[in-house]
Amino acid sequence: MAAPESANRSILVTCGSFTREARSFTDGKPIVLVEGPELWELVQSVKAASSS
Repeated sequence: MAAPESANRSILVTCGSFTREARSFTDGKPIVLVEGPELWELVQSVKAASSS
C-alpha cells in the first residue's frame, strides 16, 4: 500500500469483512477499516440525506 506524503490517514473499504490479520496490521496505524455492515449504513445515510 502506498501513501502520499500529504495523507494523514488511509481508509480501506470492503463490502465483505477484513481478516484478523488485517485488523492486527492496522493497530496503531492511521488506517481506518470500513467493512460490510458499516459500509451499508454509510451508503444508506448518504442516500437518505440526498433525498431530503
